Amino acid sequence: MAVPLGTIISSMLDPEAYAREVGDPSEFDRSRSTWAPADARSIEGSDLARKAERHGWTVPRDSRGQPVAVDLRGVFLRGLNRFDGEMGARHEGEGDPNGAGRAMGSWQADGIKAHGHPVRAARGSGAGGVSSRKSGPAGTSGIDVEAGPFGGAETRPRNVAVYFYVKINK
Repeated sequence: MAVPLGTIISSMLDPEAYAREVGDPSEFDRSRSTWAPADARSIEGSDLARKAERHGWTVPRDSRGQPVAVDLRGVFLRGLNRFDGEMGARHEGEGDPNGAGRAMGSWQADGIKAHGHPVRAARGSGAGGVSSRKSGPAGTSGIDVEAGPFGGAETRPRNVAVYFYVKINK
């Protein structure tokens, strides 16, 4: 079976090694290379760009409106929630609340679901606990508690780095 245009494949091979293994020119050529690194480079003049234009397929475009390879550097791939009306959506309303409006190739920024961090505190002072001697309005006692930041520079699942390529020519 032939691999169709627009197919995305992952590989451990860097672009030069991948080109050698698939028989592409050693230097990327958007009109002759079968595969393009998925890094937003121009694919104008490729089979994929021409067929997309003729058939109204969605392909990413640069600021000038020219077709480019999908940019998958540093992002996670996420399957669309709906393929067709017959099958319906998978987990509608769960996991991807914006899933019904997503289009192939559309970008979705990162986010963290709203949540809280309850903190137990007690009046007075005690070993290993939070203490406060602050008085609130009308003689009530209150405690100001703040949960400090925790974690690294980004939220992410465990992952493995790979190269992604998109088929642009037959």
